[in-house]
Order: sequence, then structure tokens, then C-alpha cells
Amino acid sequence: MNNRQEFMITTGFSFEGYRITEYKGIVYGEIVVPNGLLGALTNGTFFTIESLVVARETALRNLEYFAKEKGANGIVGVDIDICDLNGKGLLVSANGTGVVVEPIKTNDVLPLSLKFKNFLYNQTDHIRIGSVTLWDNRDNHYIETEIIPVNAKNIRAVTADISIKTAFNTVLENRNIILFFDPNNTTLKSRITSINYGEYMELVQSISIDIKSYIADDNLFEPDSHELVSFAESIINENGGINPEELLPKLESAQNALEVADICRENIVIDSELEQILENAIKMERVYGNNKDSAIKNIRQYFENLK
Repeated sequence: MNNRQEFMITTGFSFEGYRITEYKGIVYGEIVVPNGLLGALTNGTFFTIESLVVARETALRNLEYFAKEKGANGIVGVDIDICDLNGKGLLVSANGTGVVVEPIKTNDVLPLSLKFKNFLYNQTDHIRIGSVTLWDNRDNHYIETEIIPVNAKNIRAVTADISIKTAFNTVLENRNIILFFDPNNTTLKSRITSINYGEYMELVQSISIDIKSYIADDNLFEPDSHELVSFAESIINENGGINPEELLPKLESAQNALEVADICRENIVIDSELEQILENAIKMERVYGNNKDSAIKNIRQYFENLK
């Protein structure tokens, strides 16, 4: 986190000790610098490290200025891209989301959350569930699910029976829970919905979701099967995809991180966590060169965490 006169900037999505009270939208800062102003060149293509540092700092200052113009006092999710303009110079751009933040008071009660990847659910023709998050706001318990539409542009709502098993082998049944979803690109997060998971969220051991019906592209569907499978078992792409154990060796044939990402997208269903891993690998490759090994390492760890 960077702090310039109480204006805060981070590549993450929160500031420790602060809460976000308002989002001001996407902000950006750019600078186009001709070769002649960037210092010495090697073979007409590579710029000095000092020149790149100056360009990045200028882009960040422009980013901060634009955010302040929109009434923000902080920026989250900052990303910097460097693009070669056909050998004529560099475009250095910075972007993020402008926010208004305020310090968290010591007597504020913040909701606790616990994200699950080791859950079971019945696979449908249009839905893959990417993650399940439980929320605890003192007196109220909630659930939030992230789904990935498959063979559908949008999932509007889902009805499901949700079973939660605790460390005491108690199974808490939640019947006919309705989950509503708001459009958000390739993944959808449900609105938080009240649920019973016992007195302590930390004692939850497993979650099973039996989808009863759902609305996809304004049509009502019922699943053909109620057999429960894990997320890892459900992410194989139906159009000739392969399972994770077969995928990892295949990634070694890639020449770079961009090809690694292409192979993943061709063979498995991508949730938001894996998508972020792929995007970060590609961005690092643009700046620092071939990033294949690091990309495969992070993907391998992602699959390990699913077990």
C-alpha cells in the first residue's frame, strides 16, 4: 500500500484498518513516451530500468489525479501495463477502482467469512459451482455461492437443498434455498442468503448442494441427475476437455504463460480464482519475459488446494 498525503493506493482490494464506503468506478492514468525521452536504447527495443521507473511513477500520479477528480481518496486493484508502440515508444498505463475509505472504529462489528472449495454438488447442463462462502455477522448466518455459466449466457436464480455437516457429525438441512445472481462477466456471485450452519462457522466440515431447479437464459430447467460430485471432478470441459491430472503434463508443452492459459481454457471450466492466476501470469510475462514455469507452479498449487 502506498500513502501519499492520506491518498491510498494498493494492488489488493482492501486497506487494513479501513473500510470502503463508496465505489467511484474505474480510474486510469496513462503516459506515452517517445524513444528519445526514455534514455538509452539497446538495438532500438529495450529501455533502461530508470526510464521505466519514471514512466510508471508518472502513470500512477496521473491515476491518482483522475481518482481525486472523481471524489475518491483511495484506489484498489491497481494494475500497470506497458505496451510497445511499434518501436516508436512506450505506452505505460495504470488502472484501478477509485474508492472512498474511512478508518474502522474499534467498536465496529465486522462480518466473518469462510470460503470453501471442498464441497459437493450435482452438476447440471448450465452450472458449475466455483466456490461457497459462509458469512457470520454476529446474530445472522449467510451463504454466498459463485457459479460459472456453461452453455448459457446468464443464470438468474437457483433453488437448492443445502446440507451442512459439522465437526460433531451433525447434519443441518436447509431446504429450498433460493439463490439470486447478478450478471458479472464469466462468473456470477449470488446475493447473500440466510442459512443455518450451526452456532460456529469454524465447525463446518463439509457442504453439499443439491440443485433442484434453476433459470438459465430466462428458461426454467431441472437437473437430470442429483449425483453429487466435487468441484475438481466437475470442471472438465464437455467439448473434449481433460481432467486436472492429465492437464498438468500437457501444460509443459506450452512455450509461454499465454499458451499455458490457452490450454487451460480449452480443457477445463475456469473459475474466478484460476482466471486471476492466468491473468496475473500473462501480465507478469509482458513486463519481465517468459513466465511459463511460474504459471504452471501456481496452477499446480491451485489444483492441490482443491483436494
